Amino acid sequence: MIDIKTPFYIKRIENFIDRQKKAVLSHEFELNCEFALTEHSQSFTERLNLKYKPVKEGESWGKYWDIAWFHLWGVIPQNWAGKKVVAHLELSGEGLIYSVDGMPLQGITNGSVFDNKFVRDIFPLYDSCVGDEEVELWIEATANGILGVHIKTEPADGPGIQLGPQEIKVNKIRLAIFNDEIWQFSLDMDVLFGLVKALPEKSVRRIRIIRSLVEAINIFEENTLNVKKARQILSGELSKPAISSDLSATTVGHAHLDTAWLWPVKETIRKCARTFANQLSLIKKYPDYIFGASQPQHYYFVKKYYPELYEQVKKYVKEGRWEVQ
Repeated sequence: MIDIKTPFYIKRIENFIDRQKKAVLSHEFELNCEFALTEHSQSFTERLNLKYKPVKEGESWGKYWDIAWFHLWGVIPQNWAGKKVVAHLELSGEGLIYSVDGMPLQGITNGSVFDNKFVRDIFPLYDSCVGDEEVELWIEATANGILGVHIKTEPADGPGIQLGPQEIKVNKIRLAIFNDEIWQFSLDMDVLFGLVKALPEKSVRRIRIIRSLVEAINIFEENTLNVKKARQILSGELSKPAISSDLSATTVGHAHLDTAWLWPVKETIRKCARTFANQLSLIKKYPDYIFGASQPQHYYFVKKYYPELYEQVKKYVKEGRWEVQ
């Protein structure tokens, strides 16, 4: 019988979740990369007028508030055939990934104000590759964090929040195999562990969840072949509804984005593009997902500087998937 009062099990679960999130990627290798600094923002077309130089992981590429275009390319190994392939990208700041024909695809960032362990550094390429595919990406990057460049110095800023990068360098520019089953397993664990932290200490449901989480860890035994059995253990707790007296809630995605705060307005324009691109990718991936944005100025920025994104937004507004609040 598990002694659920022992903090050891709580820490074991937390450490296990962290390990599984790191184990999602495998067989990583570095992409070819070159970059060009630009004093002012350059459009996708204008990027070709810049002077590029090669850069590798671990090398510096600029200072705070710098802007740069990155060009990455490589070939997926033939023996990866049938695997899910992603790009693992972390440039000490925020960035917007483009396709080779200039379509903004997804934003990347090095932090979050809600979870100090979260980074958006994965970009999906192929759900099932055939091998030997050529990969080419363009990224407009800025040397600042999600809240500018100020490093946390006061506890009032929030526990563990880093408001800006410590050093501007290329951290990750890789291709990798993505294990979707392990990723889903870590999410299952994360959701239930969130309940453990939220429920009263003596709650019967909390006790049962802890026991299920520990049982799933024991069955997994650090062997990816056991992931389906481990997830099956958790399925019972995940499928249980809330108690009948609880309230029902309907949620709509929303990005709180200040037009001017800890960054210049020129960075707000790029933040709007990254935010809208991310939300469009979520809308396409999840049929039931709805997003809403309220500031007219942000729509103007996207319409003027990123018309391709604006046209997609208009489409989903008509379909009721994007709410102009």
